[in-house]
Amino acid sequence: MAEIIHETSHQILGPFLIDRQQLESLDKILRDEWSRFEEERSRELNAAVEQELKRYPEEHKEQEEEARKRFRSELEKSRDFRARMECFLYLRDGSVAKVPDFSSAYRETELQDKSPHGFYAVLESGENSCKVMLSDDPAGLKVEVAPTGSEFVLQTLMVLKNWQNAVQPPKWQRIWSYFRFPLWMAWLFSVAISFLFLQAAAETHANGQLTQEALSLITNNVSAQNQSRAIQLLLAKSFDYHPQPIRIIYPGWFYILLLGGFIYVVALSFSPKVTVGVGRGERQVRFWRGYSKFLVITTPCFIFTTFMWPKIRHFIETHFP
Repeated sequence: MAEIIHETSHQILGPFLIDRQQLESLDKILRDEWSRFEEERSRELNAAVEQELKRYPEEHKEQEEEARKRFRSELEKSRDFRARMECFLYLRDGSVAKVPDFSSAYRETELQDKSPHGFYAVLESGENSCKVMLSDDPAGLKVEVAPTGSEFVLQTLMVLKNWQNAVQPPKWQRIWSYFRFPLWMAWLFSVAISFLFLQAAAETHANGQLTQEALSLITNNVSAQNQSRAIQLLLAKSFDYHPQPIRIIYPGWFYILLLGGFIYVVALSFSPKVTVGVGRGERQVRFWRGYSKFLVITTPCFIFTTFMWPKIRHFIETHFP
């Protein structure tokens, strides 16, 4: 029968904006999992002590309790039964702050003027371990457990994966950070295509005027006086020659695309970065969430006003004069 080996790590990429409530939720999960880890470690430690006692000489049976304490003390100091629960905040000034848990960071006066851009939490109890890492290079949140194949730590991974999924940024926000340069290219391309379209429309209109004037002369019997003018108009139409510069009329939507599009591309060039809501990070999380919400609401309105509304208005004016 095939053996299924489950993954022991899970990573989600994206510019995470972790607020206080989400940090407190993570703290609760870590505390609950730490209690499980400690219970499992205590069980394994007791089993190891009993295994050592089996090798204890029978003639010293009366010292069994003392030996049990000594064996337990020695095993607790060994690497096989190490235990630690630590939390770290990575600050933008390059320093690292070690805290008992993330909730306690809100009570640290030294952190009130800091801007965390990541964190690291580790639980190690005996052979079981769990790590939660938030970094901004690359931007992502990763959960990792060990040992491989342990059903006990896989349960911890499942709980933390649910938390990951709950705090992950929307897909459009993840894509946003990777498409800043293509946005500039798309805007420049749209402006260039729109300009060429308006230029072609102006040339078509100018040629139409030449044709109309020539037809007017022809239909009214070309006199000797107007003959040279008619020939001039026909030649200008044939060789696409315009004695006067063609005047291009720029409609309102073109200015919206040119100026409004430039403003939007500049605005979209600044995308959220990984931010943890501790100290100054709280204000930054609120700013980036408000900024993102503003762009989500106004961008479709801008696209509709620039590209769709002119066509709708033209259709209405044409069919419902």
